[in-house]
Parts: sequence; structure tokens; C-alpha cells
Amino acid sequence: MRMVRIDNIGKGCRLARPVVNGDQTLMLSKGVVLNSYYLRRLKNIGYTYLYIEDESVDESKTKDIVSRKTRTQALKCLREIAESIKHGETFEVDSTKFAVSNILNEVIRNKDMVLHLANIDSHDEYTFNHSVNVTVISIIIGVALNYDLNKLFELGVSIFLHDIGKVLVPLNILNKPLKLADEEWGIISKHTWHGFYVLSNSPEVSFDAANTALQHHERYDGSGYQQGLRGEGISEFARICAIADVYDALSSKRPYRDRLPVHKVWEYLLKNKSKHFDPYILERFIKNIKIYPEGSIVTLNNGSAGYVIKQNPMNPIRPVVKVHWHNDIELPVPMVVNLIEEPSLLIVEVAI
Repeated sequence: MRMVRIDNIGKGCRLARPVVNGDQTLMLSKGVVLNSYYLRRLKNIGYTYLYIEDESVDESKTKDIVSRKTRTQALKCLREIAESIKHGETFEVDSTKFAVSNILNEVIRNKDMVLHLANIDSHDEYTFNHSVNVTVISIIIGVALNYDLNKLFELGVSIFLHDIGKVLVPLNILNKPLKLADEEWGIISKHTWHGFYVLSNSPEVSFDAANTALQHHERYDGSGYQQGLRGEGISEFARICAIADVYDALSSKRPYRDRLPVHKVWEYLLKNKSKHFDPYILERFIKNIKIYPEGSIVTLNNGSAGYVIKQNPMNPIRPVVKVHWHNDIELPVPMVVNLIEEPSLLIVEVAI
């Protein structure tokens, strides 16, 4: 199985994974043979990459951190919470705890898998998918900080609900493809207060969760909102959320921009260490994950693609890659490329 840009997929290729929309509804099943109609329709909807079958790739090495079943259940939970909030009703906390328990169990079991998560190219339900992704990333950070299971669970619940205030923001503002006007920005920035109010008035939700919703856009140097808090004046869960939130947001396609390549995301995080982000938490995160685990399939900026075969611990965004393809054409003899020694080459995509 390989992840291939849709423009480079020819008729007759077979899907290696089902194509689903934002709420995980099946659009095309695994094994479907792609034709011109399918490719054109998917491209028009907004899909830029698909997974296609390739017998030379070990599918066991391209497993998602979170299964489709767990993600579907979590999205269902978030939709139900959103509906309750919109109608001024209390929401079911037990279903939240069940969803987070499933996510936590799968992250612990698959913690050595590639960090990148299944991103939905369609704009539908971005906020809910984003909340699931940020929960996964935050739990990974919690593991790096040596949290015990109870604290990981508390962290997971807090992060799962961190953006719930956005359900009270009009969709035309939330998904606007252009730069927001000052008035619109004022409306969307209030989602942190909305979330705090909703969660602090939910008896079974902890203060940590409400505080995370309020503080996750605060920045380590005091430049964030709503209160201009700085350093350890920001709750630790919110400092974790800030890193995970930005990581997933930059890695995802949005109405107003395409997703950034992985190296650009990490460059942004590192450039803002001690400015926007807690330096200790960010360093622990980086040192305790494999950004590109052995066996993950990566595409380089020169059109080559292959497997990661070795890490460079001093520079985790530049591993050693065994190149098998160039512009989706298989090479007669694979070649090994150490990205530390090839500064002009960068990883621009990773298949999971």
C-alpha cells in the first residue's frame, strides 16, 4: 500500500483503503478499481491523496494509530455532544469517557506507529476530526512526560472537549475560505469562553477540562488569548494542547490553505519554542517520538519515494530512506539516501 497524489493515479489502480468522508461514511470500498469517473469525482470533492495497493509494501507497517472503528465512535460522541449544547441541554459524559478510553488504549498499544494521523481532505466535520487528532497527539505527549494511566485519561478527556465551544460559532465563519474580518475574528475567538462556560456548568466534567478549553490559545510568552497568561501560569494540560492543536491544524487541509509538509510543521514548532510553546514539553515530545518510524513510506521533494530504514537521532526530521520509486515509477535498483547528507532533499509527505 502507498499513499499517492490523486493526479498521479492512473485508471486500473486498486484502492488499498476505503475512502470515507468527514463523518466516516463509506464512499468507496477497499479493493475498488479506480476509473476516470471515480478519480474526477474525488478530486472535485477535494481529495488530493489516496491509498493504492502495492504488493511491494508491507501493509502491517502502515497502520493508523487509531482504528476507523474507534474514530467513528469518537466522532459520533462529539456530534451528540454538539447537538446537546446547541439545544441548551447537558451532554452524556459517560460516552465521552468511553471514547477517550478507546483512544487511549489504542495509542498506548500503537505508540511506535507514525505520528501522522488520517486526515480527511474533505472540509466536512473538520472540528470533530481535529479534536480526535489533538487528543491522540496530546496523549502521546503525556506518555513522553511519563504520565500514569489515570493522568493520561484525565488529559485525554480534557483535550477531547477542548474545542467544544466552536459548536456555538456560526459555520460560515468557522469554515470561511478567506481572511476573517476583525468582527468575525472576535466571534471565533470567543469559542474558548463558550467552551469554558459549557464545561464548567457540566457537573461531571472536571475543572481541568474547562480550564483547558479556556486556555488552549494562550501562549508561553503571554501573546495568546483570552487572558494573556504566560509560562506556568497556563495549565499544563493547556500547554500540551497548544502544541498538539497547532501541530494538527498545520498538518491538515483547511478551506483557506493546503496542509503543510511535515518538515514545515516541525520548523514552525521549533521556531516558536519558548515563544508560543513550553520548551520542556516540546523537547520531551520531540525526543520521545519517531516522527518517521522505520517502515513508514515517505515522499521527497524531488518526486522520489521509499521506506524509512534508519533514524538520525540528532535530527529526527532527516532519517535514512531507501528509495524505491521516482515519480511513481519503480526503480530497477533501490538506492539508500541519508537525508543528513542531502540538505536539498526534504520529506514532503508520509503515508500511514
